[in-house]
Amino acid sequence: MRTAIFLSFLLCGCVAPHQILVNDRGQFVRCAFSGFGIFGAPLAYRTVNKCVEDFEALGYKKVKSDE
Repeated sequence: MRTAIFLSFLLCGCVAPHQILVNDRGQFVRCAFSGFGIFGAPLAYRTVNKCVEDFEALGYKKVKSDE
């Protein structure tokens, strides 16, 4: 029974990572994605990290979050 409960949490967990970036002109961009389950959650983090890397290459800087 415990295994079934553990697996249901593992497969049903969800995430919604995001990061806000700003450039030297004051233009903002938000990188965000959501996913759930064993495949969707890592994909969401990877997608947001790739978005952040792409915008940092264009000169954007991360905005500190209060969360």
